[in-house]
Amino acid sequence: MEHSHQNHDRSNHAAAGVSLRGSLPVILTPFYQNKVDFDSLLKLFDHLFPELDGYTLCGSTGEAVSLSFDERAELMKFAVRNTPAGKTIVVGLTHTNLEEMVRLARLAEDLGVHAGLVPCPYYYPNSFPMVRGFFEALDQATRLELVIYDNPAYTKTWLRVEELCILLDACEHLNAVKITDHDIDKITALKGQRQVAIFSGDDVVAFRSLLVGVVGSMIIAPSVFPAQYQRVVKLLEAGETNEAYRVFSRSRCRSRYREFAVRPPSPVPC
Repeated sequence: MEHSHQNHDRSNHAAAGVSLRGSLPVILTPFYQNKVDFDSLLKLFDHLFPELDGYTLCGSTGEAVSLSFDERAELMKFAVRNTPAGKTIVVGLTHTNLEEMVRLARLAEDLGVHAGLVPCPYYYPNSFPMVRGFFEALDQATRLELVIYDNPAYTKTWLRVEELCILLDACEHLNAVKITDHDIDKITALKGQRQVAIFSGDDVVAFRSLLVGVVGSMIIAPSVFPAQYQRVVKLLEAGETNEAYRVFSRSRCRSRYREFAVRPPSPVPC
C-alpha cells in the first residue's frame, strides 16, 4: 500500500527555527467504509507532488476534530513514511482538550513533522489573557514549531495585530501565522512589525494575499490545481501580475464549473 517514498531521513525536520514557506494546502482525509482510506491518500500525494512544497494534514478541510486520537496518530505516521524528501508536513492540532493537543504535538515532534497548526480555543469566545495562557502552555509543553491559525469566523476570537505580536514574542516556538481573516491590511501591518512567516488562509482572498507578500498558502486551491497554482506563485515572483491573475482566474472558473457540473446549461459566473 505504501510508496517507495518512505525511506527518507526526517530526523531533523523538527529542529528549532524551521523556516516555513510555500504552498502547503490543507488536504482532505479520505475515508472508505468508515476507515481512513490510505490508498486514496497516496493517490492524493501523487497528485500534489512534485509541484507543491508540502501540505497541511488534519486541518479544517481534513475534519481533524471528527477524528479519533488514534486516527490522527496513524495519519501522521503514514504521512511521514510516504511524503517525498524535502517536502513540508504541517499537522493541525485543533482540539477542545489542551492535554490531547500536547499529546498530538509531542507525537508530531517525535515523528519529525515540521510544524503544528493551532487555532484559538473554541467554541466560546476567549479573552486575550486566556488565549495567551493557552498558547504559552502548549509552547512550553513541546518543541514543535507552531503556527497560529487566526480563524475568527470559527473560533469567535478576533485577534488584533498587536495581540498576534504579543503571542509571537511570548512563545519560543511560535514563528508563523495562518491568516484566515479577510482583512488584507492585517497581513501588511503584521509584516511591518515582526519577522514572521505569514500564510494565506482562505481561497477567497488568496490572490490578494499573495500580492501583499505572504510567504505561502494553507488553503484548498493548490490541492485541486497544484501545477496551475504554483505557476501563479512563480509568475508573481517574476513580477508578471497580469498573467498570474489570468492563470488564477481560469483555474477558479474551472473549479466553479465542476461545482455546478450537475446543471451546466446556465453559464458559470467567474
